[in-house]
Amino acid sequence: MELNYICSFIIIILGIYILIFKKNYLKLVMGLCIINGGIDLLLVSIGYKIGGSSSVFFSNLSSSGYVDSIPQLLAMTCILINACSVIIALILIIKHFKLNKKDSY
Repeated sequence: MELNYICSFIIIILGIYILIFKKNYLKLVMGLCIINGGIDLLLVSIGYKIGGSSSVFFSNLSSSGYVDSIPQLLAMTCILINACSVIIALILIIKHFKLNKKDSY
């Protein structure tokens, strides 16, 4: 279980590295997507429980046998917000490229 946390932090650190050291706009958007992937992995790992099941499917389990669904819902919301942010960022990059004929700052 700790491996999920370690991998998510490594992915987030990789995305932050890309944001700090890369000057290309497309690479910055990719860095933001990588950070979002690490956050999604972290949220799903927080909500995971070994041997647990969803409360939607079974009603006869004790309260300790359920998987927490709030972090999973937050991860789904995060994926949706990231998709909208990437679309807006790519539109702005295309507009900037058409005006300035360069793709870095």
